[in-house]
Amino acid sequence: MKLFKLSALSVSLLALATLSSSAFAQTVISDSFDASSGPANNSINGIAPTGANLPGGNWSVGGDTNFYAFQNLSGGYTPYGPNTSLWLYASNGGGLGGEVTEPISSTGGYTEPTQLTIQADIQVNQYLGSFWTNGLLGFWSSPGTNPLTGFSGIQYDVYGNLTLWQNGVQGATDAYTGTLSPAAFNTLAFTINTTNGSISDVSFGGNTNYSFTASGFTTAATAYAGLGEVGNNEQNWSNAENFVLTGVSVPEPGTSAMLISGVGLLLGNRRARRS
Repeated sequence: MKLFKLSALSVSLLALATLSSSAFAQTVISDSFDASSGPANNSINGIAPTGANLPGGNWSVGGDTNFYAFQNLSGGYTPYGPNTSLWLYASNGGGLGGEVTEPISSTGGYTEPTQLTIQADIQVNQYLGSFWTNGLLGFWSSPGTNPLTGFSGIQYDVYGNLTLWQNGVQGATDAYTGTLSPAAFNTLAFTINTTNGSISDVSFGGNTNYSFTASGFTTAATAYAGLGEVGNNEQNWSNAENFVLTGVSVPEPGTSAMLISGVGLLLGNRRARRS
């Protein structure tokens, strides 16, 4: 009997240790978007991420017929030198734009984490007067023709101003503090929690002066992750590099409490038997 009690205690302690370790971060998807060795004007549609890819899917390009997502762009559209990054382009003519996404819902041996940090290095377009930036970074419930339908995440403009979207509904806009350099790749990042739908730690180009609150980042709303560009009567584009989606599976508070209580009960029984 004593051996059984010690084994049960050991198993409980091991389970508690495993539960704690499950809160460590892991890279879900990563892609540098550097396809410089491939053919020019190579669409990213159907291409797997170059780095981590726990869901096991490919990038998919959605949107209208005037949206393009190219790697290794030729033709001189970027004024800052050779473009080996991902070029998101919504052409003029009233197009809606589009998105580049990969499904991140649980599948096979992969489970979608409850806490996700998404980031990418963004180069906005402030070069030509008829070209603008209305970029998107975040999640989609289901990609479609309009990149804002079912979008939950951050929209950024040429000045670094950020707008919150939840399930296709536009929210608050926070201004960028200072001046955003158009030639630089600035990191846009934020963290969401699918348990309570919140957003936190929003930053762009080192600017953290953003105070968004949210409750719409649910598991259903974050079925796909990626980037996009919104179209209008202008020509909108931006470049992206180093896309990274990091996940942390945080145990439910009730699960941890129950296990800790169970360990405490076993310890109490052991002491009672000894006395």
